[in-house]
Amino acid sequence: MRHVLVVDDDPIVLEKVRSYLCTLPDVCVSVAANGSEAIGTVEQHDSDFDLVVCDLNMPDNNGIELIGALSRLGFAGDIVILSIETPNNIKMAARLGRELGLRIVDTFQKPLTLDHLHQVSRILFGARELNAASG
Repeated sequence: MRHVLVVDDDPIVLEKVRSYLCTLPDVCVSVAANGSEAIGTVEQHDSDFDLVVCDLNMPDNNGIELIGALSRLGFAGDIVILSIETPNNIKMAARLGRELGLRIVDTFQKPLTLDHLHQVSRILFGARELNAASG
């Protein structure tokens, strides 16, 4: 069973990602509406997540704060950043996560597309295409 945590303050995005991932075999999905909720969920499940799909712009601990907290908690799973931020800001967030020892495996700029969801499923099932900006 693969465990995914989807973190986004936009309920439509949250539901689209959750709904899509729930159609995949052997996938358990948890959701959080902000960074604080996500941190609590990760702490409660002892970092039992294979993948976190994370927005950057959120109230109550944004995505950058969440990335820092995941690093402090020793999170060992993969992270995908999905944000409306500019490509440069998304790239900088990915770089920060990598510098903190996290596995930022991909980044997507909103709006969310079906191609983004297919890529998340490929990451989840091991066919990683590390498209995230590596610089």
